[in-house]
Amino acid sequence: MLSLSLALVLMFVEYRLFGRLIKRDQATEAPTYMSRLSVAFWSTILPTLALCVFLAASYFFLDTFKVLRQDVAPMMAVTFAFAGLVVFVGLLTQAVLAPKAPTWRLIRVSDRGARHLVTAVLLMAVINGLDYVFGTISESLGSPVVLTVFKSFLSSTLVGFIIFAVSFMTRSSPRPATPGHRGVRGRNGLRCRCVWSVSG
Repeated sequence: MLSLSLALVLMFVEYRLFGRLIKRDQATEAPTYMSRLSVAFWSTILPTLALCVFLAASYFFLDTFKVLRQDVAPMMAVTFAFAGLVVFVGLLTQAVLAPKAPTWRLIRVSDRGARHLVTAVLLMAVINGLDYVFGTISESLGSPVVLTVFKSFLSSTLVGFIIFAVSFMTRSSPRPATPGHRGVRGRNGLRCRCVWSVSG
């Protein structure tokens, strides 16, 4: 309760001071790049900072009141780190790709491509984080080496499969081509912008 109260107070102060910096104005048809970048930055940093304060304070109070044992403390620390990592990656991908707000998107991908990329990046973060968590637990419990090797192999295979699947998803740029630019679709379905200079 102490940790949660501290995090809520910090979040309240953050949104009171910087709330206007993370608000996307849907009425703006063509926000500038700096506006989009500022919103993406603050909408990622502020919630992540509040969560980190909550997790750090929780671990501090648990350790101060002698609730954690020496064998449980590393597991708790890595679990908290995993939670912070997943939330940070989720917020960052939502801020950069903005699947529900295409005008505020920092990368030129379609709405469908943005949704796929958000899901893929979040899944890879979860898989890698769980691999690290289970690795720490296995080390604390003295699990056999073969189990650690199999776990790492499984996580690497899943991440590779996700990257392979994403490479076949078509993600065309929602913005029309400008004069002097010609769209070229690569093998992986990404639309690239190439500038063709005409001499004469």
